[in-house]
Amino acid sequence: MVYESYFVEGLENKICSQIFIKLLLACSDSFSLIYFRNSETEKYKRTTLKIKQALAPYLLSSKIVTAWPGTSMMGEHTNQVYLMECYKVLKNNQIFDQISVLNRVDTLWDWNYPRFPMDPCFYKDGRVWFQSTIHEHMNKLFLEQHSFPSSEDIESIGLKLIPCNQHQ
Repeated sequence: MVYESYFVEGLENKICSQIFIKLLLACSDSFSLIYFRNSETEKYKRTTLKIKQALAPYLLSSKIVTAWPGTSMMGEHTNQVYLMECYKVLKNNQIFDQISVLNRVDTLWDWNYPRFPMDPCFYKDGRVWFQSTIHEHMNKLFLEQHSFPSSEDIESIGLKLIPCNQHQ
């Protein structure tokens, strides 16, 4: 299989961002979020806890990590707590529950500490196909040639795809 990687531009637009999240969910088997705390004793914000609780029925795994797609922590950050939780994407009416939870945040760039979990990533067929590092406004989308969604499908939402070798 041949994959092309892109930076997705335009995710600060609420409507485009929310349509993109729906498309990611529709084409994914699972997704992950990072629940960050500065220390073991820090409590999550209410907005973060509500998301964590709403997604609990779909939980596949939960693990303290120092690396996840697009990010690797080193040095002073190793004392902080990064809980990576992966969730199953449902392919029936319950997917609307997941969409409503993920659309509580206006744009992709709003998925950030302290109000929300961080760095949503989406997985398809056992591989990452969308990763984000929100605090750096970075993302990477991996599209398989000749499959859905195509680059044209993504751009029809109103987003722009920039090949990663051209993104600065």
